[in-house]
Amino acid sequence: MNGLPRAERARRARVRAAGARRRAREVAAPRDGRELSLDQLYARDHGVCQVCFTPCPREQASKDHRIPLAKGGAMGEGNEQLAHKRCNSRKKDRVGPKRKGLRRKSFTRKVRPRHIELPEGVEPDDVF
Repeated sequence: MNGLPRAERARRARVRAAGARRRAREVAAPRDGRELSLDQLYARDHGVCQVCFTPCPREQASKDHRIPLAKGGAMGEGNEQLAHKRCNSRKKDRVGPKRKGLRRKSFTRKVRPRHIELPEGVEPDDVF
């Protein structure tokens, strides 16, 4: 067709399809207030990754959804948090940092409370 090997054409098609699925989830996701830009999110969370609770340089920062869109999470500031790109990638579509190597939220540490409604079927113990 266009001179690319079949495997490369198939890989590109999978990447396009994954992007289309993500955009469809974003369009269908309920809205929870206004969405924050990455700069606003960085200022609100004081430059601290909300997954591993370590300082996050601006160039390594990304926007993470506490409750993933794939699990019924909403778009908006109530469901967004700052995360390292690596932490965000490792968390994938999990509701909380459950994977080995990701730290769990310390309840003794003072962190601004997050008041969000959990979707049906998600238990509070699954979040933190």
